[in-house]
Amino acid sequence: NAKNCMTVINNQHPDPQLTEYTKLFLGDLYSADDQCTIAYGQRSYVCRALYNSTHPYSAMCKRLECYDPHKNTCYQLDAGDHTPCGNHKWCILGECISDPHARSAIDACPVGDWSVFRYNGHNCTELMKISPQECYLPLIRTQCCESCYNYHNSHVTLAKHPDVQCALEFGSASQFCWDCLYGDAIGIVDQGRTCADIIRDIPSYCSNDYTRRMCCSSCANISTNIPDCQWGDKATWCATLTPAQCYAGENADNCCIKCKVTYKTNIP
Repeated sequence: NAKNCMTVINNQHPDPQLTEYTKLFLGDLYSADDQCTIAYGQRSYVCRALYNSTHPYSAMCKRLECYDPHKNTCYQLDAGDHTPCGNHKWCILGECISDPHARSAIDACPVGDWSVFRYNGHNCTELMKISPQECYLPLIRTQCCESCYNYHNSHVTLAKHPDVQCALEFGSASQFCWDCLYGDAIGIVDQGRTCADIIRDIPSYCSNDYTRRMCCSSCANISTNIPDCQWGDKATWCATLTPAQCYAGENADNCCIKCKVTYKTNIP
């Protein structure tokens, strides 16, 4: 019927924006957090804490863990195609597929930081600038996984760092247990003292494994590099020790700087 315009499709001027969007997949348009929000509401997000070495992000294509604020628990859904699931990997039909066209990402954090997360009023980027030590907290390390990872990488030489060896042996989520990724731990560390208090008053506490780990940056800075006397004198009374007293009991060991460096006593 020549009078019925609906019987003939004659679209010579397609909307360029509409044409462009029809070429995109869900993962191109919406982040993993956004997909959770679409499914479960504004307060939903990816349950990053559920991903680990036994439940890696590569499984998120079929099991994208989303927080349901109405039921206060996490539920799974299929991640949309082209959702990043690793470095140069994205989801295709429920599988995490390597593809050179997929964007670069962190294998241990392909979903990135949770953008609306705040800790003491600061987002992840701000935390790295003012207090990167917060990455020691599991909550921060999880919700700010990209920022913590990038801060770590920018402050260590990965080619020589033990983290690389651990990751190669046990997976990308593994890290060396006795390193100093983010500097000293914040707040009270031991017996009501902060790291600054310990270094100022009783630096010999660095000989303790726990203190040395919590105050890793400060302890490293005061290391004497003297064999058997790495953290200096162990007692405050060493200052009053006489040379003769260095030969009594364990005084030489407790007051190694005073006896072996100041007095230069020849005590094994």
